[in-house]
Amino acid sequence: MGGGGSVRAFTLVELLVVIAIIGILIALLLPAVQAAREAARRMSCSNKLKQLGLALHTYHDASGSFPASESDYPWCKDTAAYTARGIAIAGERWGGFPSLFPYLELTPQWEALTQLATNPSVAYAINPGNTTWDYLVGTVQTASLPPFICPSTQNGNKTSDSCVTLTCYAFSYGDNPQHRRLVAKTRDKNLRGVFGYHSWYNISAIADGTSNTIAFGEREPSVINTTTRKMKSDIVNLVSGVFATASTTPPTSYLNSRAACISTAGPGGEYHSSVANSQIFGYYGKLYDGLPETNGMTTVVPPNGPSCVARVTNAMIAATSYHTGGVNVAIADGSVHFVSDTVDSGNNDKFPFNEIASGISPFGVWGAMGSRDGGESKSL
Repeated sequence: MGGGGSVRAFTLVELLVVIAIIGILIALLLPAVQAAREAARRMSCSNKLKQLGLALHTYHDASGSFPASESDYPWCKDTAAYTARGIAIAGERWGGFPSLFPYLELTPQWEALTQLATNPSVAYAINPGNTTWDYLVGTVQTASLPPFICPSTQNGNKTSDSCVTLTCYAFSYGDNPQHRRLVAKTRDKNLRGVFGYHSWYNISAIADGTSNTIAFGEREPSVINTTTRKMKSDIVNLVSGVFATASTTPPTSYLNSRAACISTAGPGGEYHSSVANSQIFGYYGKLYDGLPETNGMTTVVPPNGPSCVARVTNAMIAATSYHTGGVNVAIADGSVHFVSDTVDSGNNDKFPFNEIASGISPFGVWGAMGSRDGGESKSL
């Protein structure tokens, strides 16, 4: 009669060891998986900037110039009729991004906007009781427009107002922190970037070379009318001495300076102020708006730094993203680069909000890449 053989089985200790090993492997793999996903998102974001750059050059080929970052064409052609309807018009400050719609496979949106702009009856029919042009534009397209949304964004797919469309990308206004807006549709300050107010620059205006000049950069949009917002760069009003926390307030002599601006870091590395009067520009990253504070960036403070204003007309507007360690930028020649947060941005931290009319940028390689005709040949 055969005897029974011994039975092999896991002991409790062995089972616990196996579970522990599996847990360690998962802990090791998860960061790698997250990193791979972010790498894919960053690549997708880079591709969207590439498409913006191609659309920019196609627009240039068709029009002989780049679009203005702020203008009233082709918007609001019959302002008197709109006024008669009681619709408020801010015709000088329409952003330049819609001009690129036909070259980004957004022709239906472009046609809807131009019809709305040129035909008050259409606008009035959309919402007879509404008196703001911004709302009427929003009713044409309230959803996110994919070419303008970076997959890494944390705000680009949501708004606190259903009639606001956000963008994760911004026009480069260059390295001039003093940027006064239009008075009677004329530029009263020299913007040193590729784009300007009612100014349609062409390639020949980029004296530093298209491979040495930034056209677009990332700027994480934000929504202010919610207590759960998460911002990469809140706009801080330096004139009032409003900073993220009292402990970061610099000496009075630094107010309105680059040093004051870069010392305003909020909790978690984000620049967030809960003080209402620092949030004077509403939505940041508003697709149809032409204000630099809503559709632009400057190369004054380094990527993922704070954004600061003084006397409303002066601003240091940071390029920001949720990519690890930097931001994507589209160069004027159509190429795309990833710029580190540690890029050389100059060491003149006490630089005030003065106009930089000409000459080499004081803000290092980052500043030089923002100016179109500063006489620099620096590249990333």
